Amino acid sequence: MDDEEIKPTKTNSERKKGKKEGEHRDKEWRLKNKNYTISLWFLYRINGMLTSEFMDLTTLLREATRDERLCALSEITHESAKDLLGPLITSLSSESDAKILYITSKAIINLNPDTEECYRDLTRSLKSCIDQQRWSAVAQILDLISRCSKKPGFINFIPALTEIWMPLFDLLTSINPPQYTTLHAFLRLWNKLIKNKIEFFMRSCDAVMHVIFQSGVPLLIKSEGIRLLCCCLPSGHGHLNHASPSDLCVTILSELLKPLLSMSCTSAVHSFGGSKSVVLSSYEEVASPCVGVTAGDLRVTQYAVLLVLKACTCYANSDPVLVMSTCRTLNRDFDLLELFREQDNQLIEAMLCCLLICERLLIKSPAAHSPFNPHTIFLSFLEHHAMWDHHLLLDLLTSPETSFLLLLTKFLKLAVDQWRDFCSACGSEAPSKLVDYSDSDEEEEEEGEGVRDTALDTAMGVFVRLRLLIERLHEASLFPYNPKSLLCLLNELEELYEK
Repeated sequence: MDDEEIKPTKTNSERKKGKKEGEHRDKEWRLKNKNYTISLWFLYRINGMLTSEFMDLTTLLREATRDERLCALSEITHESAKDLLGPLITSLSSESDAKILYITSKAIINLNPDTEECYRDLTRSLKSCIDQQRWSAVAQILDLISRCSKKPGFINFIPALTEIWMPLFDLLTSINPPQYTTLHAFLRLWNKLIKNKIEFFMRSCDAVMHVIFQSGVPLLIKSEGIRLLCCCLPSGHGHLNHASPSDLCVTILSELLKPLLSMSCTSAVHSFGGSKSVVLSSYEEVASPCVGVTAGDLRVTQYAVLLVLKACTCYANSDPVLVMSTCRTLNRDFDLLELFREQDNQLIEAMLCCLLICERLLIKSPAAHSPFNPHTIFLSFLEHHAMWDHHLLLDLLTSPETSFLLLLTKFLKLAVDQWRDFCSACGSEAPSKLVDYSDSDEEEEEEGEGVRDTALDTAMGVFVRLRLLIERLHEASLFPYNPKSLLCLLNELEELYEK
């Protein structure tokens, strides 16, 4: 067997020398590979370990290629790099690459820009981009401002935003394709400002009508404009958001009704009430639940119908004849439960409008017959949307995204006051789908049969189970608010039923 070859061992000095040479080669490679250097610079900067070996941010971003800049900007994800906010916001006013603008905006959001200095920088960058007519940058900055609208310090930004509002407002009167993205971002921001109840931005919202009915404007922008008008009109609770709501309502109901409800093609939608003609608009986007109808179609139609309903709600006390005529048109051409079936918040808002229209027409003219029957609408909702499931009603009652508590409270009051009408709406035939949703065997004993003979029995079974469930949750302190008034109404309805 051959003797093993003995390798010479390295001395300590040789090992140290080799290590230094390796580190030097590694450092040279890192400095030559700017992509890696930029990323490493941010990592060091974020951890407060920046040394003089690395270049400053401005130099790196100026000398780097597009891919290297994207790589560098994507590294900014930590709040400890907040002093980078100023240079980043300033860079928005001189950047022309759309993707870099987007990544820069995302980096700024990651750094939580909620200081007065940041909002000043945003204002300057926005004004500079508007003056230079750099619409891609304007759209990104507007989107950035929209994302900041819920931050605590945003209220300090309002005075500066009002100063540059008029140049943005001018976009509504001179629309051309390069400005479409900017206009959409502007309308989205405007929507959020109105939702925040900022008085200045609630004025002159009727100017959006110019956008809605101008030919050639994409339906995505039109739907955002209709949505903005929806925000200007309340659903029946709260104060009117528009300086002259009567004028806006009259314009919508008398002049804009036909254009709003017939923006393009007509499609038949089959629902529990049969086949109804639903006016839809043509917009190329993701397919919707209805065959042959896109998601953009439904979005525009939903906002248009909701806008007309809200206008009717606000104007029912002023001109019952006009409101009743409009409601007949809606009732003839649309099935509300089918139209809003995928949008719980809009469906509940539409149902609330129908109920309030009925209430206000009866107050104004007791002999009047509203085209909408709130009893029939709510029972159809229970059968075809809630599927007679009291758990779904509970979810809606505890959701902060809908006004179902207001709707249910108003409906129960109406059902108590108009018990005979409620019974009549239920009819004598059994509903098409009856399911027993009892929570336990003990609950079954308390309630009796889960499957009933008539729609009245089935509906009351849902209300009884809902009352029992709310009482249990309230006793265990698991219900999010005090349901005393709601439970009283459910008890009143139950007493009428037992009689």
